[in-house]
Amino acid sequence: YTTKYYRVSNLLEEIRVSRMAGNYTKTLAKISKFKLLLLDDFGVSALRPDEVNDLFEIIEDRVFNGSIIIT
Repeated sequence: YTTKYYRVSNLLEEIRVSRMAGNYTKTLAKISKFKLLLLDDFGVSALRPDEVNDLFEIIEDRVFNGSIIIT
């Protein structure tokens, strides 16, 4: 299996930067290619509404494209 580990804060920063650079869709596509996505430190800090939306989009995509572990 292809696996990717992210700390949630780092993932959200990568998404924020990609959105500013105009690469948001490409970044989400890259994330969706992994069969297993491991998100660490979920809930450690409060999330802004846009960050919640980004995470929900990633989680929803996993329903069809792979598994996710959230810690």
